[in-house]
Amino acid sequence: MPGSQRGSDGDAPAGSSSAAASSADSHVAAIGTQLRAGTGDAGKAMTSLSKTIADMKGAQARMRAERKRVAAELKNAQRRKRRLRTKARQLSNEDLLAVLLLRQEQTAEHAAETESSSAGSAPSSAGSASSSAGVPPAVASDA
Repeated sequence: MPGSQRGSDGDAPAGSSSAAASSADSHVAAIGTQLRAGTGDAGKAMTSLSKTIADMKGAQARMRAERKRVAAELKNAQRRKRRLRTKARQLSNEDLLAVLLLRQEQTAEHAAETESSSAGSAPSSAGSASSSAGVPPAVASDA
């Protein structure tokens, strides 16, 4: 069956529904054998087959919805990445330096909070004024 081994193109992972498909195939084959041999109740077999088909259609619809959701998430992530790259290219050297200094300050604050919380005292808010302004003190004084 062409397309049954999808996965590299992002549709459905290869083998994700193979167990359900083989179970349904064996069920359909058993019903066919019963009908050809004249054993079993034909009406009951057809009802069972109809239920199996309905179940498979439901599973197919769920897989399509999941594939659509994943494709939308991927598209949004790619757009977000493209926007961030564009914004990053527009940053000046001073802007990049400010970001690095802010990160260092936040890392130091986090380490101090972790250390103080393990000691049982309240977290320090030593650099919160510069963090809330978005510019580290060293860069703010240069501006």
